[in-house]
Amino acid sequence: MMKANKRTTVALCPECDEEIDFSQAKPKVGLKFSCPHCEANLEIISIDPLKLDWDDSDFSDDDWGSDEDW
Repeated sequence: MMKANKRTTVALCPECDEEIDFSQAKPKVGLKFSCPHCEANLEIISIDPLKLDWDDSDFSDDDWGSDEDW
């Protein structure tokens, strides 16, 4: 009996918890995209299992203001 090696092609958006289907695309670690449901900037952080996280590469420490603001 042969085992099918089928990877999960659906992942949950960490922002809106909606399923994102990758069955039409080949997901790769580091792939950055916007959630089709809530438009959050996301990144694939793991393939097996397929996991997503927020893409924070657009932000720098300057985006948060200085320590003096606190």
